Amino acid sequence: ESNIHYVDYSGVIDLNEGLRMIAALVKYFNEHKKDGMPIKVLMDARDYVKFSPETHDKLAKISREELNGKFEIVLAVLNSEYETIISEKEAWFTSEKKAMDWLKFAMG
Repeated sequence: ESNIHYVDYSGVIDLNEGLRMIAALVKYFNEHKKDGMPIKVLMDARDYVKFSPETHDKLAKISREELNGKFEIVLAVLNSEYETIISEKEAWFTSEKKAMDWLKFAMG
């Protein structure tokens, strides 16, 4: 889907790599945002490995501040463990088809 943006969040991501990725996403979303439209994101975290719990928590906090604070994002996280709707703007899926279906209809 052309209005769904794919983010590959795989491998071991340390603090520096995570900060680099967040900065790249801010730049990318600034270039691709459309007024009045949420940015729909499919984040593939099926092969993500936590560098450490502290680094993971710090990056999660920074990404929410940097991304959610600047953009209206609708996020479907593709992972290997959880299927849950967090809010109207965030859900976790183990199936790419379910994630894409949810994103297509989420927030218009």
